[in-house]
Amino acid sequence: MATGIGTLRSKNSSAHGHGTKKVKLSIRHSRLVVNSCMTIGLFLLETYYSNYLEK
Repeated sequence: MATGIGTLRSKNSSAHGHGTKKVKLSIRHSRLVVNSCMTIGLFLLETYYSNYLEK
């Protein structure tokens, strides 16, 4: 998931210049990325807390 999000950003944003084929992303793509990042981050934090802090 994280790799896909990075690829989406790299290939479709102006952060790395414009490629030969510019794709305009919609608001639904933005929401997907934001919510996916939040889910991954929460999962990693909960895993860390479960494995290292609750023992």
